Amino acid sequence: MKISRSACTILAVSLASLLLSGSRLGLISHAMAETAAERRERQRRRERLLERQRQEEQKRAEAIARLRQAAEKNFNDAVDKARQAVGSGDLAKARKLIDSAAKQARILGDYGKVDIEALASEFEDACRKLLETANSNYEAQRYVEAMQGYEQVIRVTQGLPIAKEAGDKLQAMKKDPAVRTALHEAEAAKTYSTVTATIEAQRKKLIERSKPKEQPAKEPGDVDAIAYMSMPNKVNIIKKLQFLKKQYGDTEAGKSAVELLAKLEADEALMEAVRQWEAEEKVRQIFQMGEMYQKAEFYDKAIAQYTQVVKDHPASKYAAKARARLADLKGE
Repeated sequence: MKISRSACTILAVSLASLLLSGSRLGLISHAMAETAAERRERQRRRERLLERQRQEEQKRAEAIARLRQAAEKNFNDAVDKARQAVGSGDLAKARKLIDSAAKQARILGDYGKVDIEALASEFEDACRKLLETANSNYEAQRYVEAMQGYEQVIRVTQGLPIAKEAGDKLQAMKKDPAVRTALHEAEAAKTYSTVTATIEAQRKKLIERSKPKEQPAKEPGDVDAIAYMSMPNKVNIIKKLQFLKKQYGDTEAGKSAVELLAKLEADEALMEAVRQWEAEEKVRQIFQMGEMYQKAEFYDKAIAQYTQVVKDHPASKYAAKARARLADLKGE
């Protein structure tokens, strides 16, 4: 049977189309297979990412738990120490610890709120007792102790209502003429006590040094003790006595200072030695200032200091040293 050319053409085209369709189906199937593999890989990557995120969140949660645990421990330690400080009367330390514990409590939220409130109440009660003691001292005319009490309350309760109450008491106390007089006497007595303590220490040294083997020596008086002091100590004693005479001459301590100062001033040799020492001390300070300038290479200022020593204090033992320094600086 003979097939026409047109039929052959149609048959060839059909076969080609069939082959092409099969090839496309294979490509599509292959592409679909790759897409599924990719989806599985993406799924695995997503699962690994989620696992890492879960682990990181767990680590963060554990770290936060550790930090909270440490904060709670610090809070409890601060509360315990603050309570001990309140019990021992160290209210300044207690206030610092309470403030520290309160900061920890704010970080922790509601944790320890009851402890802070109870501790603050204990602290305020202790301050209230201190304030009452100050009031009692004021009524008993123990003005120095009262003032110290009020000042302590103010110092440790800044920002609290009780601080204002103590401040008002202190201001009223300072306006009381009787209080001013008593405090004036107390300040004078405190200053004079440093004088008598120094004299007593020197007196004991003299007694030990001159103690005979058989017969006790006559106990040296205040003037004797001062006479055997080093010159700086003598000058210090005399200056304090002069200060007491000027500022507190109307007090009992001031009157005692005036009496002792008069005895010392009656010793002309002693007072002359003091004046000479003070004059030489001033020269020494001028000379040493020149040395400082010279070491710092401020030569003009050093020359001015040394020149002042030579010109104004030619009889001083520092004058010869100053001349030598001037000669060295001027290249003479």
